[in-house]
Amino acid sequence: MCRSVGRSVRLEIYAPVSIVLGLATVALSLLPATLGGDREKGILRRLSTTPVHPRTLVSAHLVVQLVVVSIATVAAILVGMLAFGVPFPESPGWFLVSCALGALALFSVGLLIGAVVPTAASGQAVGMLLYLPLLSFAGVYIPPPGDAGKRSHREQLHTKRGGRPGPLGQLGG
Repeated sequence: MCRSVGRSVRLEIYAPVSIVLGLATVALSLLPATLGGDREKGILRRLSTTPVHPRTLVSAHLVVQLVVVSIATVAAILVGMLAFGVPFPESPGWFLVSCALGALALFSVGLLIGAVVPTAASGQAVGMLLYLPLLSFAGVYIPPPGDAGKRSHREQLHTKRGGRPGPLGQLGG
C-alpha cells in the first residue's frame, strides 16, 4: 500500500470506481424503470397476444443497456489513459472477466426488480434503495488512504472551517 497518495495514484483508485458507477446506475436505475414503464403502459401484456414474446422486448432492453455500459466503460478507460495518465489494466483478461461478472450480478438484480415492480417510478425507487448503499461498496464514500486529512468524519460534521459549528454541532450532538 502506498504511504503517500499523490494525484496519479488517487486517479488510479477512482478509475475502477467510475466504471462501477456507470454499470450500477444503468443496471439498478435505468433497467428497472424501463421494465416497470413497459408494464405500466401495458406493453408487455399486449406483446403476449402477438407472435413476439415479451421476453424478446426484455432481452432487447438488456442488450441495449449492456452496449451502453460497454461503451461507457471503454470511454472511461480511454479518458483515464489519455487525459489523466491512468495505466491500462495490467491483466486485461481478468479485467474483462470481472466486468462481465459485475455486469451479470448487477443486471440480474435489475431484472429481478423490473420483474416485480408495477410502475416506472417504483422500479426506480427500489433500484435507488439498492444503488445508494452499493456506492459505499464501490468506494465512493471512502477517501483514499492518506487523503482523509487531519480531522475525522465525526469532527468534520461537528465543526466547519474557522471553528464554527457544523451540521451536527448545531444540534448539540
